[in-house]
Amino acid sequence: MQILHDELAAHQLELSQKEEQLKTSEAQRKLLEAENTQLVNRWMLLKQEEAAKMNEANEFVER
Repeated sequence: MQILHDELAAHQLELSQKEEQLKTSEAQRKLLEAENTQLVNRWMLLKQEEAAKMNEANEFVER
């Protein structure tokens, strides 16, 4: 009976550790998603600015 109790305690400890790892992984995933969103937004803004400059240059050349 003691062996079963010890095994149960070991499994509960392992489960607790895995749950903590999952929480840490989820938090890291959320941070990375937020960072990715920021980077994509910055990149899109840069490309929009580049396109606007090219459009201005084309308008200048066409005149």
